Amino acid sequence: DICALADVPVCPITPRSVTSTHRCGAIIVGWDKTTDAETYTLQRAIGEPSGAEDYTDITTIDGDDIDDYCTTTGSECAGECCYTDEDIITINSVSAPNNKTYYYRLGVEDDLGEWEWSDPVDDYSYCYRAPSWQEQ
Repeated sequence: DICALADVPVCPITPRSVTSTHRCGAIIVGWDKTTDAETYTLQRAIGEPSGAEDYTDITTIDGDDIDDYCTTTGSECAGECCYTDEDIITINSVSAPNNKTYYYRLGVEDDLGEWEWSDPVDDYSYCYRAPSWQEQ
């Protein structure tokens, strides 16, 4: 990355490779660990957000807790860091309506207190439930 010249050269930190995947009853949000990150805040919006005010914080990760979320051993997600959101409504349809689609964005704070936010990723939790005639 190349940063603009300034009196004190400071490169902004940015959330990298934010992804989501789902399983029945959960959405797993993953991201790559950002060098010099002091705090991560993960936010969620239900339905397509029109702005930052539509998001609510679902977790804040800082200090020593970062290493608890940022491990590649036995992880369910594609990134180095992972959060599993189980506070969602699962659907029984392969095409989620907007009010059952969840949008996530990740904020990263550096040691100067500056925040950068990722582009949103969206996902939904799908659980197949067979019709009663198939369950017999």
